[in-house]
Amino acid sequence: MRYWMKHSLTKALSLALFLTLCLLPGTALAQETGMPMGFEPQEMTGISDSFVRWPEFIAGDTAFSGTAEKINQAVREGASLPAYQALLTALSPGGTGLRMDYEMTLGADYLFLLFSAEGKMPAGRPGQAYYPMTFDLATGEPVPFDTLFADPAGAKAFIEEYLEREVEPTLSTYLENSQLFPVPYDRYYLDGYGNLIFCYPSDQLSFLSGFSGTVAFRYSELWDYLDTSAEGIPMRAMHGGTNEARYAPTRDAFSLSESMDEWMRGGVFYGLIPAPYLTAPLEDALSRLRATTDSGYYPGGAYYEVEEARLRGTLILTDEAETVVTGLLTSRVDQYGIETGKTTLDEAEKMLAREGIRIPIPEAAAELYHVCPGTALVYTYYLDDVNDPENPYNGRPVSFTLYADEEGVVQYIKMALEN
Repeated sequence: MRYWMKHSLTKALSLALFLTLCLLPGTALAQETGMPMGFEPQEMTGISDSFVRWPEFIAGDTAFSGTAEKINQAVREGASLPAYQALLTALSPGGTGLRMDYEMTLGADYLFLLFSAEGKMPAGRPGQAYYPMTFDLATGEPVPFDTLFADPAGAKAFIEEYLEREVEPTLSTYLENSQLFPVPYDRYYLDGYGNLIFCYPSDQLSFLSGFSGTVAFRYSELWDYLDTSAEGIPMRAMHGGTNEARYAPTRDAFSLSESMDEWMRGGVFYGLIPAPYLTAPLEDALSRLRATTDSGYYPGGAYYEVEEARLRGTLILTDEAETVVTGLLTSRVDQYGIETGKTTLDEAEKMLAREGIRIPIPEAAAELYHVCPGTALVYTYYLDDVNDPENPYNGRPVSFTLYADEEGVVQYIKMALEN
């Protein structure tokens, strides 16, 4: 099956960390959009559910055939595919398995790949490793980190100060190796949803789970330094190309009503991709996102923090039986102009284009619910999971709540199933 560069967002994306790509004839799409190439997913399987997956790129125009082969060769070498394929064929029954998969962003003119290999490693010992790669589709060359920014020096200074101020204090005993510096600027990935992710070597930063460390920055956190022009790589790497309305840091009022209705019916918190959707099995979510600690108490259930870098500052809420995901609470998100720590409650209400219910949050309640004292703005929707009409939670109310501090600035946003 051959895929070409066109995207659609579905609930399945939040389940699997992969893009949902529309199947179109390559020549037709190349003529329609001018996109230079598509890809064919490849897979080798082994014993005990082991596998190695990778994309094989195909030129949409003969003029790009050399570029496609150049990228394929770079992918084989950069992800050590021959070594992992050889490991796969040599696995022994009952021994350590191997799972190698990839996440991909096919932006306008650019390709960003992130391979993750877990299990049997070429060095011999079990482990996990990330292999991030970037390509200019016109030339097949890597995309230098500095080209993402209008002010590369300022960006690096900010990134390093932010890591020292915001991230380093959070490093704790659940880390095996905990060195944030030097920053691996040559090991980055853009996920197409406003995240820049640094992938550390495992001997520099790693979790007790065995996974190598990653740190994610939202575009909004880097906005003063990014090249945010229509032709800039960060915007062209977004799903939807240069459509800035699909990315949060527009300061202009933008109505969210129709989009919010759709997200809430599906139980998806769009700004927190790859967070699990509401009603997702908790066990599946934690196996994918990897809990950092034991659960903590939350009224009516429990909460978990996870290793997934894009969900830093986010709690996954669950029911008392800890069976399904019932909510997501975050202090670090931006979507369509609403940014925690920046947007006021009045501004957010205008953007949502509908009147919510305001509830005072005293200090005692704030501590209990892991939010800030101040005011909550609550909206109610109803779950109607069209992807799974048999979902037993269909018809249940879903709240979308913005928590503002005493100065009126939104500091937390929560999406949760209600009784």
